[in-house]
Amino acid sequence: AVGDYSPPDGREEFLALEIAFHQAFPFLMWRVVFAILFDPVGGYLVQPGLRWKPSRSFTVEGFVNIVEGTSDNKDMLGTLEWTDEVALRLSYQF
Repeated sequence: AVGDYSPPDGREEFLALEIAFHQAFPFLMWRVVFAILFDPVGGYLVQPGLRWKPSRSFTVEGFVNIVEGTSDNKDMLGTLEWTDEVALRLSYQF
C-alpha cells in the first residue's frame, strides 16, 4: 500500500440535543425564531433569526448561524466550525 487510507479516529455514533422556539407577535407581522443544536461531547450550533411579513405577498427573513466545535474530530460540529454565516432571504408569493 502506498499510503494509509484508514478512516480518522472519531466517534461512530452521534447524540445531539435540540432546543427550538418561535414567538409570533400580533398579526404575525414579526416573528422571532431561535434554535440550538448541542453535542454533549462538545460543540454547538446556535441559530437566531427574525422574520418580517409586512403584507400577504412579501416576507423578509434574516438568520445568523454560529457553529463551534472541537478540532480533534470528536464531535460532528467540529468539521462545520468554519460555516458561521449571516443569511437574508426576500420572498414574494403570488
